Amino acid sequence: MPPVSNNTAVNLNTSSASRVSGVSRSRSGYTVRSGDTMSSIAQRNGVSLNRLVAANPQVSNPNRIYPGQQLNLPQASSAPASSAPEASHASRGRSSTPPSAPVVNGGLSAETLSARSANRSQPTVSYGSSGASVRTLQQQLARKGFNPGAADGAFGQRTLAAVRAFQRDQGIATDGVVGPQTWSRLASAPSRSSRPGGIQDPGRTTGPAGVPGPGASNAQKLQYAMRRAEQLGLRITSTTGGRHAPNSYHYSGRAADVAGTHSQMSQFYREMAQMSPTELFYDPSGGIKHGQNIGAIGGHRDHVHVAF
Repeated sequence: MPPVSNNTAVNLNTSSASRVSGVSRSRSGYTVRSGDTMSSIAQRNGVSLNRLVAANPQVSNPNRIYPGQQLNLPQASSAPASSAPEASHASRGRSSTPPSAPVVNGGLSAETLSARSANRSQPTVSYGSSGASVRTLQQQLARKGFNPGAADGAFGQRTLAAVRAFQRDQGIATDGVVGPQTWSRLASAPSRSSRPGGIQDPGRTTGPAGVPGPGASNAQKLQYAMRRAEQLGLRITSTTGGRHAPNSYHYSGRAADVAGTHSQMSQFYREMAQMSPTELFYDPSGGIKHGQNIGAIGGHRDHVHVAF
């Protein structure tokens, strides 16, 4: 099994045992992060997509996973060549598909597969670069919701800010250099239609519909979070008042707790996860602290805690 990325949160306390195709293996918990697909998680952790899908029957649609969602991660193992291919949850009732073949398009759209193939041949570009590859970069950044300005093929300050904002969102090195890892993430990241608020402009403090941009202050982000909670029908149950853990961000006016239905709280969690919160906790969806997915911490099943 290849080394797990520093940006991947794995909770070893959730391990359990199972047996597939006569081979005993263990499972550990994995917390989905922004830009993940079932296919990319499987590839990154050295397991087949079939095994990953089969290990997560609670995922009704393998094409739809979201940041903070908890998955069972089967340990990589060498199954005997004679073992029958595993039937995936998504393909149950149909003929088995070899692990090397895509299942439900590998969880990827035709557009994503095409972009990933094209991006493999792109050169590394950075501030000061120019040409067709930079123009492609600018077009892809805009589609993913990060505004680089005009797609003019010149890698200037605006494009640099957009690249860094994208890298920060993806949890990878924020160096402004677009190499193989950033090109790969651009191919698989969700488009702006699935991101709350649409395009993010790194040079602005607010985006469409008042969504704070990367330059917004913590206070602006928290104010937006509370407005958005009310728009979703959630109740703000605590800001600076109440009893909280020592050194809680509530006491410095940087946090809020909101409550409502599971659907409302899940939606709020997904949207806030895109805004680089200092803390974000909702046990059914997971937990984020200082940019790292840490999984559920307990005590946050009936409300969402967010801090900036």
